[in-house]
Amino acid sequence: MIAEHHQGGSKNFVISSSGNAALAAGLYIQNHNRNHANDTLSLSILVGEHIAENKLATLKKTIKGPLITLEQVKNPKQVAFQMEKNRTAKWLRQSTDDAALKGYFELAAELAKIPNLAAVFIPTSSGTTAQGLYEGFK
Repeated sequence: MIAEHHQGGSKNFVISSSGNAALAAGLYIQNHNRNHANDTLSLSILVGEHIAENKLATLKKTIKGPLITLEQVKNPKQVAFQMEKNRTAKWLRQSTDDAALKGYFELAAELAKIPNLAAVFIPTSSGTTAQGLYEGFK
């Protein structure tokens, strides 16, 4: 999603997540900025005030960089929505962004290489993963 929106001109991103999505976005931004010093991107990671301590510790330990912030707020989704509305950052919201689907095409290609693969279990709270894998397999 970040690559897609960056190609469209976005340089500032926000995500409301305390799990894998925040980790993936943070690691992507870290890697991008390390390899593109003249085209850096920023990321605001918003987490709830009652985040589990182990999740917060993992984010703090793993995600570092001068253009990456981690902030505990009362309503992360509302803050992220407001940042996008104010055009200060592009909200990385997988469940409502068609750019998220493309990220699963590569995973579908990798899974398709598994001999005799008959099923894939997708533990998810939104249908994005399932739809992205379906379109990738198709």
